[in-house]
Amino acid sequence: MILVGPRYEVRRVNRAGAAFVGMTPEELIGKSCCQLFCGRPDPRPDCPVAQVLRSGRPAAVEVVSANGDARTFHVRGYPVSGEQNGIRAVVEHRRDITEVKQSEERLIQVEKLRALGELAGGIAHDFNNVLAVVMGRADLLA
Repeated sequence: MILVGPRYEVRRVNRAGAAFVGMTPEELIGKSCCQLFCGRPDPRPDCPVAQVLRSGRPAAVEVVSANGDARTFHVRGYPVSGEQNGIRAVVEHRRDITEVKQSEERLIQVEKLRALGELAGGIAHDFNNVLAVVMGRADLLA
């Protein structure tokens, strides 16, 4: 979990968030969350923090990490209201869903193979029916 200010600066971060970038929570305070977590100087178009700052409502997206390890995260942003109904900060919650996504992909592959097996079985059955007719007629001819 990360508390991000309106200029995308990290105000607070838990140990898990800091461990993700290989730093301590104290080292992250004041740094740009865009640079730390997305590897960019400015927010991505689908950045939930940017979406919350624009709309004032919670936002959620799935992102693939920018550091090349192909990990997938479900990222949610929640507004923290300040005085005069403005947004004082955004709480960002990241959840690593890489294993879930990989399991879903494996399940999709299994379902595809199962469907292909059923199709092949149906074709073999139909071919066997035709072959039985041909063999029966061949027996009558013989």
